[in-house]
Amino acid sequence: MFSQNNMAKTIKKFFSNHKRLNAYKKKIEVFPWIIGTHAFLSILIIISLEIILGMLLFSNYALLVKFKEPKNVVAPVKLQENTYKMVLDSLQSRENIFNNFLNENYRDPFQ
Repeated sequence: MFSQNNMAKTIKKFFSNHKRLNAYKKKIEVFPWIIGTHAFLSILIIISLEIILGMLLFSNYALLVKFKEPKNVVAPVKLQENTYKMVLDSLQSRENIFNNFLNENYRDPFQ
C-alpha cells in the first residue's frame, strides 16, 4: 500500500499545510486586536454603515414605491362556466354521499 517514502512525503505535506494554516491564523488573530485598540473608530464605522444600509433599504422599499406609478396590467377575469359547473356538481355529489352516510342505520357491533 504505502511505502515509507510515500508516507514520509504525505506527513511532510500535511505539516507544511499546517504551517500555512498557522500563518493565516496568526494574521486573523491580529484583526480583533486592531478593532479593540481602535474601538471608538470601529464602532463609528459600523454604525455609519448600518445607517447607510438602512437608508438604502428604506429608499428602495418605501420612498420609491410612492413615486413610481404602478402599471395597470390587470386583465379582466374570465370565468370558465364549464369548469365551474363541474366543481359544483362534484361538491354536490360529495354532500349527497355525506348526507346518505348520516341517514343510514348501522348495527351496533358491541351488542
